[in-house]
Amino acid sequence: MVEMSSGRFISLQRKFTTAIFLALTIVLLALHYFSFQHMMAVQETAILKNMARAKEVFHELLAQSATELFRLANQYEISRGDAPALLHLTEPSLLSGIESVVFFDDSGALLAGNQRSQLPSQEQLQYHASIIRQVAEQREPKSHVHCLDVCEQSVFVPLIAKNGDEIIANITRSLGIVIQDFYSLTSADIALVDMNNLDNKNHIVLASHAALRKEFIPNILQSLEQDRFSEQAHLFSLANDYYSSQLFKLNANTSSDISVLIYRQQSEIREFILHELRLTAITILFALLFSMTLISIILRPSLKKVLHISKIIRQLSDSNFDNARRDLAVIPLSPSWHDETDVLRESLNDVVNDLDTLNKRNTEHRKNLSLKISELTEAQRFNAMLLDTSPLIIMIHNLDGVISSINDFGRKLLGKDVKGKKVRDIIHRSYEGGSISDALRSLSVDEERHLQGEIPIFTQDKRKADILWMHRAISNQGEKCILSIGIDVTEQHESERNLRWLGEHDRVTGLLNRLSFIDEVGELELSSKENESWDLLLLDIDDFAKFNDRFGFALGDQLLLELGKHITLLLPDSSIIARIGSGEFSVLLRPSDITEGTDYRSLLDRLTRYVIATNIGDETVHISVVINTISMDEDFEIDETLSDCTAIMENVKQRARGQLFFINNDQKDRLSRNEKYLVKDLLRKALDEKRLLLFYQPIVDMRHKRISHYECLVRMLDEEGQIVAPFVFLGVAADLGLLPEIDFAVMEMAMHQQRRWAVKGIDLGLSINITAQTMESDGFEDSLNRLLADTGADPTKLIFEVVETDSLESINSANILLQKFRTIGAKIALDDFGVGFTSFEYVRELPVDYIKIDQSFVRFIHERPKDQLLVQSMVEMSRNLNKKVIVEGVENLEALNIVRAMGVDYVQGYYFSRPVSLDALDLNMNIERFL
Repeated sequence: MVEMSSGRFISLQRKFTTAIFLALTIVLLALHYFSFQHMMAVQETAILKNMARAKEVFHELLAQSATELFRLANQYEISRGDAPALLHLTEPSLLSGIESVVFFDDSGALLAGNQRSQLPSQEQLQYHASIIRQVAEQREPKSHVHCLDVCEQSVFVPLIAKNGDEIIANITRSLGIVIQDFYSLTSADIALVDMNNLDNKNHIVLASHAALRKEFIPNILQSLEQDRFSEQAHLFSLANDYYSSQLFKLNANTSSDISVLIYRQQSEIREFILHELRLTAITILFALLFSMTLISIILRPSLKKVLHISKIIRQLSDSNFDNARRDLAVIPLSPSWHDETDVLRESLNDVVNDLDTLNKRNTEHRKNLSLKISELTEAQRFNAMLLDTSPLIIMIHNLDGVISSINDFGRKLLGKDVKGKKVRDIIHRSYEGGSISDALRSLSVDEERHLQGEIPIFTQDKRKADILWMHRAISNQGEKCILSIGIDVTEQHESERNLRWLGEHDRVTGLLNRLSFIDEVGELELSSKENESWDLLLLDIDDFAKFNDRFGFALGDQLLLELGKHITLLLPDSSIIARIGSGEFSVLLRPSDITEGTDYRSLLDRLTRYVIATNIGDETVHISVVINTISMDEDFEIDETLSDCTAIMENVKQRARGQLFFINNDQKDRLSRNEKYLVKDLLRKALDEKRLLLFYQPIVDMRHKRISHYECLVRMLDEEGQIVAPFVFLGVAADLGLLPEIDFAVMEMAMHQQRRWAVKGIDLGLSINITAQTMESDGFEDSLNRLLADTGADPTKLIFEVVETDSLESINSANILLQKFRTIGAKIALDDFGVGFTSFEYVRELPVDYIKIDQSFVRFIHERPKDQLLVQSMVEMSRNLNKKVIVEGVENLEALNIVRAMGVDYVQGYYFSRPVSLDALDLNMNIERFL
């Protein structure tokens, strides 16, 4: 039976009911939503009509008030139109709310006012002038509302005195009376707003409820921001409630900025919405419960049959037809009304019978087909096509090396006349002392054995091509032959060379980068004479970041390029020059190489400035230069020296820039002490924040020509994510007693990595350095066993390299400590062999599996015969003691050939690979191309 893929099983009934549940929910929600929208629209229409009616009520109240004022004006009996007569007119009743009664002549000149009246201000007279002219011309009364000093309703009524004088009476009443009447009639709040001064705190001129002015009216006006001048009624939400409002101009036919705002709280809408939501939730809940119950009752029997039938169908893939028929018989038919499940049951029964018959026929056909396939020769034609179209050199030659067959790709590469030639004419390189033909002839003894290696050839157009060859013996028409297959890896090597160049040089200047500079200085250190003096220059462009900000990164790169060329042309050809930072260059030069007669200081002073053309003219760039005179003795470390120069550069640039600075010995000593304190803090933080990481360097098995295992080398990341070399912090760690903590962190990371490789099927071991201080710490064995249990690492794939064996108390105590590794199944290597006086005694007495000969004996082995004799004696001694030998420090082919001739078991060094991070690790490295 076919197994179902992993995942949770959900029945068809549950899926079906869920789909209906969702569909009903959506439909019901949609129906209630549209119903709610309709009812809300009806409510909104009614509310907006009320607002429009309120506006009409306000205008009607204004009209009634004007009519009343007209009537009051006509009640005056005026004998003549002069001031003395007008001053003695009877004042109107205080209950009428009249503020003032003033008389004008037809020209607008003020005649008089009653005793209680306040005469109009100059601004009011100017405002009334145009209205008085209209009344004088038309002889019709007019009403006007204004808010000059206060909001008032003014009427201008033309009158004729008994003596025939024509005068105009101006009666003014406060608009507050109309506001109060409006609120009493409509229960709606009303306010007069100065729309031209909304930013002013006094923009609310008059309101029915003065206490609510500051709280609500500004918020309402803000809500009407977009439709402020539409004079349409609005319904909106504010402060968790609903409000309706109507905003219109106080005087529609004038340019006055005073507007009337009518607003009313509509709390019933909020109650209506809550009621509708409760009603919707209850309705939907009951409808869904009823529907789901009904669907479950109706569909459950049929869906149960479908589930049973689906299980039977799964049996058909394994040809369990008898079991399928038996299980089908168990499924009952519906007694009265048949449905689709009954039809499916009967159809499946027919399918089972048909498949059973078809399976029997197929079995017989397969037997007949197998007999016919063995007689076909199509495979030969296919092989021929494959040989001619594949991008490989495929050739067959006899044991004497004569080529009898070659494919089209090989003929295009090597020439059409290659057939009949000998293999040695194509592959010229010797193999282990003999010709390639002699080496290949040995393959005929064992057809399972093959030879593989990379050997270059010359094509017919005289081009050198790197070819990866694989040779093995085959039988061709009963005759022993050799099959040679070659893959052109020239382009791959070219890409590798380009990548290697990019990895060693700065992209902008083409100079060496920091790592390559360190390597070059390291190689120079090997060949330098004793007590020879060198100058290490560190150049830093002053304010380089500001230069980039001013002129752009393109011109910044151009500055770096030109400055690199300037330094190269100015200094001797023997100088090693690199760009090691954003605006930093480093130079190692020998002062003795300076041209005779040249002033050295003047020459260096020319490095402190450089002129570059910019879009605004020539720009002088200043460079600070630190000069450190060094001697490459055995204590010299270029990484540390560069760090010292960088630290001094930071101090120098705080005082002066664009100058030369020569470092003296006092500054070096003071810097060393400061560095130690800084490294101490950096190391403590790195341990707390788990910023240690591992680099890996391959150890090559010389016998099997493959990588045996990798040595784990600890590195540290500083707070900016930059890698700190081990020599910077390991010495400080030893002084502070932190080596055990570092060792356990390295062991944990290495064991986790070994476990990850094992899960992926990668059969590689790891070598871990461990100090005597760690092995002698309390609870070491328990901590080791706990790490193995927590990580799941295979201890048989671990090698512990014991360092600082001289610091162990005695041979006996060392033996007891190393037996702990034996107990868990791990192997032991004695590191740095040959350096200490007691190393020979330790190797004789201790249970170690590997002897690692220190790189100090190997680095110059191709130049120093005495080192060759020492290493040879160590190898022979180790072999006599049944110990495997690992040689470290192999950095070139000459050294490799010497130690290989001595018969060492394993080799390690820069020649194969530097220590690299896990991301850069090439687990498929072709070792044979190095041998």
